[in-house]
Amino acid sequence: MSTTIALITTVPWTWGDNSSGQCGDQTITNRSSPVAVAGGHSFDQVSGGLQHALGLKTDGTVWGLGLNTSG
Repeated sequence: MSTTIALITTVPWTWGDNSSGQCGDQTITNRSSPVAVAGGHSFDQVSGGLQHALGLKTDGTVWGLGLNTSG
């Protein structure tokens, strides 16, 4: 199973594999339908990786979600 991330009007929505928390909903429950990333943050860009997701927030900071075994 893979994870999908989409940006809709500055809000990231994710679904699929969430075994490393990469959906950003503060759980590790796999999602069959889209859920908004927790926290109400606004993003300009998002990108998904194998077990993580990255987002460029509207304030210019970069945030990561998911597996963090290498820092």
